[in-house]
Amino acid sequence: MQPFAKEQFKGRADDAAREGSEASSSYDNLGAGIGHVIGFTEGAEATAPFDNPTPVDAFNAAIVDEIFYTPPT
Repeated sequence: MQPFAKEQFKGRADDAAREGSEASSSYDNLGAGIGHVIGFTEGAEATAPFDNPTPVDAFNAAIVDEIFYTPPT
């Protein structure tokens, strides 16, 4: 799991756009696979879906099908 860099929103989804970023992991009950784009939450909000205290750092809240990006003018 790596947050998108601004270069990736511009259409560069290659490894150079992710260079220098750190990977992390997320609890996923939706079934996202390697290479899928997900929407996730971190911190205390990541534990909100659980009834009991659960030690997670990030929670996968959505699998993204499409991204529409309009660069600022």
